[in-house]
Amino acid sequence: MVLGCEFIVNPAMKLQRNIRFIVLAGAEDARLEGDDVVGKWAKHDKLRRIESKLPSSFLVRFLNWEDSPEAILRFARVHGHLLESPIPRKEPGDFRFSLEFWRNWRQSLRSNWESRMRAFKPPPSRPGVVTIEVSGSVLIESRPIAHAWSCDRSGLVYSCPTLYEFLLLDLLSIPRERLRKCPNPSCKTPYFVAENLRHQCCSSPCKHWVQHQAKLLWWAEHGRAWRKRRRKAIHEVKIRRKNHPKGDKQ
Repeated sequence: MVLGCEFIVNPAMKLQRNIRFIVLAGAEDARLEGDDVVGKWAKHDKLRRIESKLPSSFLVRFLNWEDSPEAILRFARVHGHLLESPIPRKEPGDFRFSLEFWRNWRQSLRSNWESRMRAFKPPPSRPGVVTIEVSGSVLIESRPIAHAWSCDRSGLVYSCPTLYEFLLLDLLSIPRERLRKCPNPSCKTPYFVAENLRHQCCSSPCKHWVQHQAKLLWWAEHGRAWRKRRRKAIHEVKIRRKNHPKGDKQ
């Protein structure tokens, strides 16, 4: 099954479709049991409505979320399970997932983000796997999806059954040229959406780090030759001054 999410109907016309993605999420409580997170979904009237908005702040926060057990538990206490839906349920149900499960699915979104940043080659198809096609590129989804479309004054609205599907569609709706990963390896929030296409770093400190590394690399590659030329130039100036002291006529 291919779910089309291309916003430009005709490139020559530049006609755009207004499509928003929403999902309901929320947990009543969650706790750690060994390497598992066990929780209970919030009641229907207590679920939070999450909506895709540029610059996709919720998606960016998820990609940059810490993966310690305590951090994953904080996420679950607010949002619940990634791949299960809290509705339709008459009464709030329980959910359970392992810490490794959460890390693996978060990594899959990171990999999709980074793949779209580079020249992308579609992965081979597998039986039972849903693919989502956006502007000719194919990305893997987790499982067959049930979907619901509606419409309001601002355009089409797609209600995602799971949080992971919402995150993936939000990712696919971002123009590829605006996806960034900060080059600073020690950056704690490397994934971001560039509002200015010239921006390659997430913050001023990271920009300064990159500039410093570029200078170090330049000096490592060209420093010896530059110092040699400078010593030669200084030596030539000294010789000229010695041969032509001040006050002497040329």
